[in-house]
Amino acid sequence: MDADWTEKKIIGQGGNGNVYRIRKSDGNFYAVKFLTNVKADKAYSRFKDEIEVLKRLADTKGVIKILEYNLPERITRKDKPYYVMPLGTRLDEYLKYKTHTQFYSILIKLAKTLALLHELDITHRDIKPENILVIEDEPVFSDFGLAHFPKKEKVSDLKEKIGPKWTIAPEMKRISSSAQFKKADIYSFAKTLWILITKQNSGFEGQYIAKSSISIDNYVKLKINDPYHVIGEWEYQSIVLLESLLIDSTNNDPHQRPDAIDFLERLERWYNTSAIFHKRNVYEWEHCLARIFPMSIPENCSWSKINEIYKILQLLSKEYDNLNYTFFPEHGGNDFVQIDLAIENKTLLINDYIILNPKRLVFESMGNLDFSYFMLELNDVLPICKNERNNICETIYMKKNGKYSITEKSSYKKITRYLSGSFVITRKTSILNQIRGDYDGHFGIHSKKAKDDYKKLVMKFVEVFEN
Repeated sequence: MDADWTEKKIIGQGGNGNVYRIRKSDGNFYAVKFLTNVKADKAYSRFKDEIEVLKRLADTKGVIKILEYNLPERITRKDKPYYVMPLGTRLDEYLKYKTHTQFYSILIKLAKTLALLHELDITHRDIKPENILVIEDEPVFSDFGLAHFPKKEKVSDLKEKIGPKWTIAPEMKRISSSAQFKKADIYSFAKTLWILITKQNSGFEGQYIAKSSISIDNYVKLKINDPYHVIGEWEYQSIVLLESLLIDSTNNDPHQRPDAIDFLERLERWYNTSAIFHKRNVYEWEHCLARIFPMSIPENCSWSKINEIYKILQLLSKEYDNLNYTFFPEHGGNDFVQIDLAIENKTLLINDYIILNPKRLVFESMGNLDFSYFMLELNDVLPICKNERNNICETIYMKKNGKYSITEKSSYKKITRYLSGSFVITRKTSILNQIRGDYDGHFGIHSKKAKDDYKKLVMKFVEVFEN
């Protein structure tokens, strides 16, 4: 050990080396990594490789700097291999006290560094939260002991398992020597992001699956149809693009994973658009349609069974933030945000105050999703109030047992019960929701026309828009 090192304290232990915090004669603290497995030639070769790659990357932002090193030809108890680096803070510890913006700024910087490493044909092969440090508020990859770089001499065995337990790519468990190291890095980095975002101590097995026990929305607050905001509280308006990135990046087939540049661009796109409503509303509508039609979005489709209609409307109303806007049969409109099966036979309770009896739900893509819509046609039903003159809807009251009354009482729920007509449900930022004047959907034009006539009208809008 160097004579001017004092206050030596161990801060990390690995299979082949230990890391100590030291204080030098200049009064500053540093970290020093010693090779402990000195009898293993492979361990020493990897230690030398680590120093070599860090020397090559000396001017690369986002990589730990090597300040000095010792590689003795003959290792003794008093003369061991080591290298000195700046003393950093573990990333997961650093992020505990950062804002949402600072958190993702760090992750994007790391993605940029990874893209740069891959451009230099250097792969880390050991990406995990513990191997990422923060030095002077900048994130850096550290521990390059398993790194691969041009002209590196082969050290690993043919079928040697290379990589960390919770973030290792499956191919690195099987035949690491023939694996695509860059795509393995992508897999490990995606798993690392998941651990950091969810604040879990370990990762998950296999590919990321949305709407499962490992879904990000199980661990973070996902804002859906909630107008309130708590100052200082982290909340996510949309994770659609983020989940898509994690799904692709943890695909068992390396060929299906994005490269580092694509990963960076997709991460930035998600971060830069998820909080901007008019941008995320477009791709969330497409994502919702892709869930309804997983193979391909058809020109049109219809459903007539109440349970099928219920499930589609649930998806449109409750799983995305402010996704839809709905035009009512007579006039006006509102978001559908809550869909329940009502007590009255074959009816739905919408937004806790609308009762309707669906006849059919029809989807029309219009060949342009800016104009796509769902039309909810209603069965004609008899009014509860015998003197009701409005043939579209009536105002009644619901008792706690679900039965109706025409008498208002404080304990009864006021209900609008629809007798006929149709609703049009569209993307909130749809062009259909921007049309004003005689063809404004708020005037119930869709309910006054036959279904096919309304479709022809919308097709004219599409032609005008596209020409």
